[in-house]
Amino acid sequence: MAISTLTSNNDTLPFSYRCDISCLSPLLSGTTSPSYTISSGTKSEASSSPPSDYFSSRSDKPSSHYGTLNTSEMMLLQERRLRNKTASAKYRAKKNRQYDEMRTMLCKMTKENEILLRQLNNLHKENQELKKMLDTLRGKVIAQKMIKQYLCNGLSDADNL
Repeated sequence: MAISTLTSNNDTLPFSYRCDISCLSPLLSGTTSPSYTISSGTKSEASSSPPSDYFSSRSDKPSSHYGTLNTSEMMLLQERRLRNKTASAKYRAKKNRQYDEMRTMLCKMTKENEILLRQLNNLHKENQELKKMLDTLRGKVIAQKMIKQYLCNGLSDADNL
């Protein structure tokens, strides 16, 4: 099974596209219409004489490729092609719209993330400042208790003399 992976050169929007191209192997090898024969549970290509290049053998005239088709069949074929072309265009437009929406959402989320990171940084700084203030106040309270204890002990020692 052949898997191809495409990646974007755009650093801001990396993406990965995976496609299983094993179904295209007859087209890549040059056979235009592979016919398979089932024998003992395995598939093998029956011998056929494919043209050397699939894409160069195509003609702009649909009648030359399809042999003798009457006008109603040609009209049906053209209608089917038109429907397929329309559906393909609609699908591409939908994918482009989805891609644009994802890119917009990515930009929005990136900006929101930057704001949240700045807020986090500010809160971290504020937390550090509050811890320093708390340490200072604790030091002052302990110093006051020590002074009070010293003064109380000092007065009682003076009375004992």
